[in-house]
Amino acid sequence: MNSATTARKRDRLTPAEFTLLGMISLAPEDGHIHGYDLNRRMTEGAIGAIIRLESGMLYHYLKRLTQRGLITSTTEHQEGRPTRHLHALTETGRATLGAWLDTPVQATREMRLEFLLKLWFARHTGREEANILIRSQRAVIQSLIDSLEQQLRETPDETDGDHFMRTVIGLRLTQNRAVASWLNELEAAP
Repeated sequence: MNSATTARKRDRLTPAEFTLLGMISLAPEDGHIHGYDLNRRMTEGAIGAIIRLESGMLYHYLKRLTQRGLITSTTEHQEGRPTRHLHALTETGRATLGAWLDTPVQATREMRLEFLLKLWFARHTGREEANILIRSQRAVIQSLIDSLEQQLRETPDETDGDHFMRTVIGLRLTQNRAVASWLNELEAAP
């Protein structure tokens, strides 16, 4: 892996960091939330079933998001209690989160974590946003299905060539067809 590729991967936010941006965006009206509340909310309900984030890593990611200018962190002193750090999205953070939420995942392996996170946040902002995400994701999956079907047609039969390649393509095709069916069910659900 060259240094440019390593730098791009390091610059890209992780699903956990996007989740934190999303959770901060759902903060009460004043738009501020402290780490303890974020940690608690990250373990509640479906979001906790999608992603697990140790509290030590949560604070590490909050620091990185602050350094990148995506959130602000202010200190609140409390009488007789530990100091609290309150976090809020910056305009850049809000735009970054919005762009991430609007972009379907490009690989089937990203459905289990990244797509489910996007869908969870889309459903918390409104039903139509969720349906838009589902439709755009279905288009990506259909493109993958079309490509895999073409690859399968072009791969020699097991007697002629690579015996295992058709098996690999067949599995990926089955997975993507299942995802497409699941997306259809999601959109049809009330």
